[in-house]
Amino acid sequence: MISRSLVTTIAVILFSLATLACETVTPQQVADALSRAPGLNPGLQSCAMAAMAMKESGGGNTCAGNSCCVGVLQLNVGPTGTNFTATERANYQNADLQTQVNGWVATANSNASSRGYRTLLEASSSRQGIGGHPVTPGMLAACEQFGAKVCNSDVQALQQSGSCAEGLTDGDGASGQTVCSWGAAADKQAGNQNCSMGDCNIDNVSDFPEQPLPPPVDQTMAG
Repeated sequence: MISRSLVTTIAVILFSLATLACETVTPQQVADALSRAPGLNPGLQSCAMAAMAMKESGGGNTCAGNSCCVGVLQLNVGPTGTNFTATERANYQNADLQTQVNGWVATANSNASSRGYRTLLEASSSRQGIGGHPVTPGMLAACEQFGAKVCNSDVQALQQSGSCAEGLTDGDGASGQTVCSWGAAADKQAGNQNCSMGDCNIDNVSDFPEQPLPPPVDQTMAG
């Protein structure tokens, strides 16, 4: 005979599962949410940003999470980010897509205020490129994800040599991604997915690396 305590435990688990608001969203849904996000930096309203969200959330899982970061855009809710309480983290993680995107805007705009990001955005808007290297929507997205330290270093390297090779890589360098390489990967995925916002037809760039991207150590929003 099943004990009352076991029945109660099972009921609590089932209730908890039922109250989760997890969704699996599409690239177009993410792009639409980005376009509706109040005050979001226009350089981040792109198919490449949607592609990055899809990759880093395991295919558009709004409940995606790890030790520091949660949601489809992998907002850093840990001590180096928003420093959410456990309840705040759970509320954000289980929020609907638009609520998550709106809650990510402040962190994204903060990262987009860096010198490196502003330089990329200006070059992108003028279509001038930097050091002969074209600036793409994916590079803007990667700059925001990696944070100021990595982005500023990579942009300085671009200005000096036309390559990010001499700049810093994300996080502890385990995956060795720069703003250029991770941006190119975002552009490639954006070109292969169903998304109608922004410049999504980027050719001659490599696919996303197979290994997962570790969260940058200096970032406020992981990817």
